Amino acid sequence: MLSTLRNDDAPVSRADARPRGVFVLALLGIACGLAVLTPPVSAQRAPCLPFCDPMKPNDVDCCPTCVTSACQEFRDCQLDNRTAVEDCVDDCLDGTVQPGNCNFALNCSRRCTQLNLNCARPLQESLEIGCGDCRIGRGAARRACNRCLEKDPPVCDDLLSDGTGSKCQKQCIRRVPWIAECYRKCDDRCANDRCALAVCRRGCRNSICNNLVGKCVDGDDVEYQRCCRANDCSEDSLETLACASTTSTTSSTSSSSTAQTTSTTTRTTSSTTSTLRTTL
Repeated sequence: MLSTLRNDDAPVSRADARPRGVFVLALLGIACGLAVLTPPVSAQRAPCLPFCDPMKPNDVDCCPTCVTSACQEFRDCQLDNRTAVEDCVDDCLDGTVQPGNCNFALNCSRRCTQLNLNCARPLQESLEIGCGDCRIGRGAARRACNRCLEKDPPVCDDLLSDGTGSKCQKQCIRRVPWIAECYRKCDDRCANDRCALAVCRRGCRNSICNNLVGKCVDGDDVEYQRCCRANDCSEDSLETLACASTTSTTSSTSSSSTAQTTSTTTRTTSSTTSTLRTTL
């Protein structure tokens, strides 16, 4: 066997002369393999609610106290989000909303949605800690809450309704041909955004608010009268129509335009008279 010499001229074998880096790399490879095979800490924890059958849920296995308390906090968080967004959207209703045009409504809704806080992550953490250091996904956590607590109405649900009056009044609003056409435009243009749709529909009602008062409050609509004979419509009013008349703005604009035209005509007449006198 061939041999090599050390610095002290002592013969050594080629096997002894192999670089030690080979052995280091081999050890690193084994360590990496073990790391890959070792599951993460979260995977080692037992699943939350292991005995809950989603198809046949029961309170004992699916809705213990650790779930109901965490889910109540989740519902409170959702309520805070919904209130903040709806208050923001309600402020948009003070502006000029063009009937059937959803650009303004979408911008309003998207700006207000940014006020939402993340409620899902705290829910997941509360369930994993409160139910015994277990693991659960955010989707599963939401579904657990839906099984154990009643779901709250979606955001802008009240704003999306046709006012707060009787069912007779709401049916009366929908029977007006212009409202039906304008609502269809909103449906097509608001990209299934509930809050934007609510703002857009408010613009539709605002555009003919006085007409709606005559039909669906004063009783000019025959069907509304017939419905109210069988149902209580005593609370129906302009407020329950959830619309604001734009007549004052239109009247003011018209008056201003008329005054300007009159002034222009007067100046023109005066100028013409002066010219004639000079000529004569």
